[in-house]
Amino acid sequence: MQLTLEAYKAAEIEKAVHPLRYELDKLLQMNGITNQDLENLDQFSGYISFRIDSIMENFHHSLISRLGEESHYSIRLLQKEKYLDYVRNFLLQFFQQKVYDDLEAYFLIIRDWSRLVIEQRCHENFFHIVAESICEALKKVFLTKEYLHDFHFVQYIDSFERFSKFTLAIMNEILRPYLFLRDFDFLDIYAYEISTIDFGRITWIDDKMKRLLKKLGMNDKRPIGRRCYELLHNRPVPCSECPILKESEPMLTTLGNDRGLNYYKIRLLPQTKIFELSRALMVIQDVTKESKVMFDVLERLLQLADYRDDDTKNHVHRIGMLSGMLARLAGCNEQFVSNIEIAAKYHDIGKVGIPDYILKKPGKLTKEEWESMKTYVVIGHQILVNLDLPVIQMAANIARTHHEWWNGGGYPNGLKGEEIPLEGRIVAIVDVFDALLSKRIYKDAFPLEKVKEILSDGRGKQFDPKLTDLFLAMWDDFLAARESLK
Repeated sequence: MQLTLEAYKAAEIEKAVHPLRYELDKLLQMNGITNQDLENLDQFSGYISFRIDSIMENFHHSLISRLGEESHYSIRLLQKEKYLDYVRNFLLQFFQQKVYDDLEAYFLIIRDWSRLVIEQRCHENFFHIVAESICEALKKVFLTKEYLHDFHFVQYIDSFERFSKFTLAIMNEILRPYLFLRDFDFLDIYAYEISTIDFGRITWIDDKMKRLLKKLGMNDKRPIGRRCYELLHNRPVPCSECPILKESEPMLTTLGNDRGLNYYKIRLLPQTKIFELSRALMVIQDVTKESKVMFDVLERLLQLADYRDDDTKNHVHRIGMLSGMLARLAGCNEQFVSNIEIAAKYHDIGKVGIPDYILKKPGKLTKEEWESMKTYVVIGHQILVNLDLPVIQMAANIARTHHEWWNGGGYPNGLKGEEIPLEGRIVAIVDVFDALLSKRIYKDAFPLEKVKEILSDGRGKQFDPKLTDLFLAMWDDFLAARESLK
């Protein structure tokens, strides 16, 4: 049992240390290639070198006959790129240097071939035709009377055919996501490829992406080689919300020009394991119309809340700005800051579901009225949670959790400490700060020192202690910012 366990651990370590080797070994097994096949290729190598001229002559004839109607284009391509010379040298070096013994190096060669298809310099079927033509040329040269007395030549050629199928299988694994984009072009998505080794370096973009960049005024003549975060987001460092880093939800971003902002979702296109080892294929989907409809609906709800509560409009905009300030002070990244400035505005949106006799009551609420009032956080969450945009999902979290307390004494779920999302903890502080300084139908505005005292007393009880310390340390700045929006 111990030996089995140790062997299992060794296999897992090997897989972790050499992921490419592991994936290629899987493909070898799937294509039925054994150690005997590799030994056969060793035995075949000298014969290939000796008869290379005859092999290339037969290969050339077989290739032209197989290209058929596409021969005019493909022959011109062959002449331009000197593919015949390339194939000759490749066969010699493939066998003489035993490239098949170093599959990781061979993978890099195949990946370079795949670029010809990705960049639309030739069709993927061309490589199938080349492989078939080489196999046919080998048969014409070695399955003759001169060699048929030795049955090993049949095995040699069978082994080479299996290895050529393995080569095409690798190429298929690399090309699969690109062919998906080509075949489903009607999905109206834009694609670009980045290096996951040299993170964020753009290695390929499709024609639609080129047009999108031009439309957005990003007239970079050489986008290849730039970092995606530099080109698309004008950032000097990678985006922390990148789907590559999060390995989860799409990233909502805004890309703008003189005509205004457009909303886009950036996501990682699911790929094969081999492909993921060095490249990531990203797709951008324009969700501007969808996003604007969502925000328009939410703005109408805010206007309704403003109609029912005279101070709501100014309050929600102050909460947005103050939340962004506290988030930046807490060291949050700019995307988080940008999102919370928008999302925090909707923290009280659930009040549209509370009756006026409770919402506008000038006196103290009864126990039953207070319990009814507290349901607005759940109502707000239900309004927002099904809207599929990250910034609205943050708003849903804020709506539900900005009345939770650090010590667990809040509502609706009695969350405590870091169980409460950061955005909820931020809005909890600035909401109380602004509400206490505001005159409402049921109270007058509190004096500045009294508000500061309440916030200080709530440290570690109602409010996140670290966030409270930061807020109080910059008290005058938050007061000045609030005054600027009054």
